[in-house]
Amino acid sequence: ITRYTTEVLASLPTMERLAPPPKLASGPLGHLWEQTVLPARLRGRPLWSPANFGPLTVERQALTIYDASPIDHPEWFSRTYSEIFRTLVPRVASRATVVMTISEFSRGRIAETMGIDADRIVIAAPGIGPPFTVRTEPPPERGTDIVVLAGPDPRKNLAGVLAAWSSSRSAVHCHRLVVITGRRPSAVFGAVDDVGDDSLVGVISDPTDDELVGRLRTAAAVVFVPLYEGFG
Repeated sequence: ITRYTTEVLASLPTMERLAPPPKLASGPLGHLWEQTVLPARLRGRPLWSPANFGPLTVERQALTIYDASPIDHPEWFSRTYSEIFRTLVPRVASRATVVMTISEFSRGRIAETMGIDADRIVIAAPGIGPPFTVRTEPPPERGTDIVVLAGPDPRKNLAGVLAAWSSSRSAVHCHRLVVITGRRPSAVFGAVDDVGDDSLVGVISDPTDDELVGRLRTAAAVVFVPLYEGFG
């Protein structure tokens, strides 16, 4: 979501950006700012809300919803977050001028779970940034790393991948599993320690785009098996 928003804003350099102070940027205080201070600062101007939530009183609004996972699978989220999402997002979406999402899958789930006419939901699919575009030069020789793109979110299924890797070590002893993630909370990545030999598993946190591209291009294989994925 951060990358999607950042890339869109980079293409709209003249758009004014309204954001709360950092200490109010998340949680209940962030939602309070969004519902009270933000509408006042708009002074009737149209708004793009890029991250699922938006002010209920603003009708001249384009609201981007990435998927309906907090409704489909509330067990993957904190009780507070899932309740706020289920209470607020459908109401904001029903009043917004336009609702945007990122895939046909998400459009179908948003329409069904929130009672919104699918014709009001526009798919604005992600593009491909410069580091990830098709290369003209020959690809480099593949290495022995099996690369997994997964964060701590349960829907990314990292626990299942690690369990499968642990039970398959004898068959894949010539390879190493490399997990690329944004951050490494012990609650999820503690499973890495159970694999045993450190040479068989590695974790890379917050790689640069160039490093990420390099890892993907030289991987023996890339594993991406989420349980639920709004991006497709």
